[in-house]
Amino acid sequence: MRSLSAQEKDEGIDLTPQQKFRNTCLEVYDAIFGQLQWRFKKLREVCDGFNFVTSEALAVKSVEKLEKSAAADIAFRYNLDINIVLKFCLRLKV
Repeated sequence: MRSLSAQEKDEGIDLTPQQKFRNTCLEVYDAIFGQLQWRFKKLREVCDGFNFVTSEALAVKSVEKLEKSAAADIAFRYNLDINIVLKFCLRLKV
């Protein structure tokens, strides 16, 4: 059973401490569930982006095709991250 609607809360329905606690827990659970959904969606996007590294993909695609499509895609998606790492590595060499 879900928490009381906003209208029911606005109408001043008196809630017992147990009902208030239950409603608060449901709101927290809803927030946690929403965050987990968002995080798993982002994780799936990253996994899909690196799908070319699987043994199956490496066995099927040629090196040239991997260099042209997969490497270029990764370089485009993570350009900022790659540049930060390169700058950091260059500073270490100095």
